Amino acid sequence: MDGEVVVAMSEMASEFLKTVIESSKEISKHRGGKTLEVRDVALHLKNEWGIQIPVRFIFIFLINVLQRRLSPFRFDRVIQVFEERE
Repeated sequence: MDGEVVVAMSEMASEFLKTVIESSKEISKHRGGKTLEVRDVALHLKNEWGIQIPVRFIFIFLINVLQRRLSPFRFDRVIQVFEERE
């Protein structure tokens, strides 16, 4: 892929993940949770995007994001959302 395409896709993926995490945090708050849980992410993905993913895969994905194993994407903003949990 062209370098500009990679950069654009990376930015889109980061924005998508940021939106998913922020919306999932709202779901967590609504249910009275104090932490973001995988089920919050799964519910958001199912309701808003029609994406039904087994919870264990979302858990593995989030672990990889937190450990910065997913490249070439930049997940700094997503990780920051996790760190700013209320």
